[in-house]
Amino acid sequence: MDETQKFKIRKNYTILLNNLQVEDFCDNLFSKHVIEFDDIQRVRAEVTDRDKAKRLIDILLTTKGSFNPFLEELKLSRYDLYEIVEKTDVEKELKKEKQNISRFLRSAIRRRFMFSFGMTVTESDAMFVIGHEYWRDGRGELPKDISYRLFEAIPKAFKEGTVKRISTVQNGQTIWMYTNIELTPSENSERDIEYEEIDLEESTDTDNAEVFQFTQ
Repeated sequence: MDETQKFKIRKNYTILLNNLQVEDFCDNLFSKHVIEFDDIQRVRAEVTDRDKAKRLIDILLTTKGSFNPFLEELKLSRYDLYEIVEKTDVEKELKKEKQNISRFLRSAIRRRFMFSFGMTVTESDAMFVIGHEYWRDGRGELPKDISYRLFEAIPKAFKEGTVKRISTVQNGQTIWMYTNIELTPSENSERDIEYEEIDLEESTDTDNAEVFQFTQ
């Protein structure tokens, strides 16, 4: 499911749990190759109808391409619930969620990183640190587009100078990194992240670099 589809389900999560009997849903979704046989067993292992519905919906929320087949089953068996889910407007909620994530990123970046000219942090290490902060904040798993948002948020968070996102090739693999930042010293124990002081003139791939310059 994409984010819009997930929001529609989450918005009506309680209504669905309280009103669905999903035994037949499982067989039909299995026949359409949406869920696996093990998923059916997990659903049927639950005791109450509500718990069975919860188990199935939780499975569908993490299953690619499950939203439309689920809606089709709703339309056939519970048209009233189908209409509720289908007509749910989540535009405002999505906009609010994006704003909340942007605020979180700015705060987490300033909390976990510091401006340090000539130092670099790989994008994968930055993602690890931000992911941990996201989890600690009770938000769960990072959104799939967090890399793009991180790319936007880092230059906005640091106004001390120029921030670059550059690429370099190591062992045949392209490594993206952020220059002029490093992890705050008090947090270094969380993961063995190595920092390298580089010569920006020699090492920066200027054709691929994204450069941001801020003035006070």
